Amino acid sequence: MRIMFFKISTYHPEFKLNENLPFHFYILSRGKNSGRPEREPRPNCWIFQSDRETDFEVLSIVFYSKTLTPFLRGSVIEFITLAEYKSIITPILRNATKRNGSINARYLQLQHLENLLSIFEKKKTTLLQMKEMICLTEIRNLN
Repeated sequence: MRIMFFKISTYHPEFKLNENLPFHFYILSRGKNSGRPEREPRPNCWIFQSDRETDFEVLSIVFYSKTLTPFLRGSVIEFITLAEYKSIITPILRNATKRNGSINARYLQLQHLENLLSIFEKKKTTLLQMKEMICLTEIRNLN
């Protein structure tokens, strides 16, 4: 079995990537979306560097499964500590090395659902605008 290598650090714009870990992405560390992987850096994020391309998909599955929810703390702005995040994801990433094929298939399903949700959200926005226009037209007729 292959040994996995990854490193998570607090991100800042001058951050230097580790050349031995070719894949990197970002993880939100503050707010209700703490733990969500992102392709681009955001304020209050960590940088995740790895030797496996599929780690992004695995950590997306961890986020969307709400595995991290019980570990969020903070009364105003929720957050998860880096040490706690590492302790949660390390065994999951270790187990995922055995299941790369199914991980990719599940991630593609998630992406498809995200695309559908986006389409439905746009339709919902359009329907709400139509509802508002009908109401505004009727108010004008009543005045």
